[in-house]
Amino acid sequence: MKEIEGLTHQEAKNRFFDLIKKCGLSPLGIETLLGYKSEGKYVSAIRSGSKLATNSLINRILEKFKFTKEEFKNLDLEFNELKISQTLSNFNEEHYGTDISKFYEIENQTTSTVKQLIQAGYFSTKRTSPEILAKFKELGLNYTSNDLSRDLTNLVSQKILQARKITKINKNGSRGKKMVNEYWVD
Repeated sequence: MKEIEGLTHQEAKNRFFDLIKKCGLSPLGIETLLGYKSEGKYVSAIRSGSKLATNSLINRILEKFKFTKEEFKNLDLEFNELKISQTLSNFNEEHYGTDISKFYEIENQTTSTVKQLIQAGYFSTKRTSPEILAKFKELGLNYTSNDLSRDLTNLVSQKILQARKITKINKNGSRGKKMVNEYWVD
């Protein structure tokens, strides 16, 4: 098997698994993202050493994440978070309406982003779902209100966030009839 230009097979494998870890994807998730249909078996075979990370695999990664060869091959360079976030956001949109939890090994990107916003102090002020969606858009992440709501509800049940229903304030400043959730941390 031909070596990846500029990388040993072990380096290519390590870089591939660093990317998977950064994305939080399961073997099924990364394979689905890259267009493989082996239900996680290909990635598991690479992990066990019975298959190698090939040029074909690396090229799919470059295409999907819009990485340059240099970005992938530079072992001292962290993967571009914005490119990863945008790729995962697109992936989640493509699978809208399906249970995407099987594609993730660790917490999904929404949960991870909310936790980062908590650490940054964003939730020290009470925030409504529309405000949080707008913040996600600022960060280059496009989620539906249903996707966000599910993950926020999980964070509330884990007692990471607090929530309550409030009457929506209309753009003109008047109280609306619709109820929205408000989220915060103490």
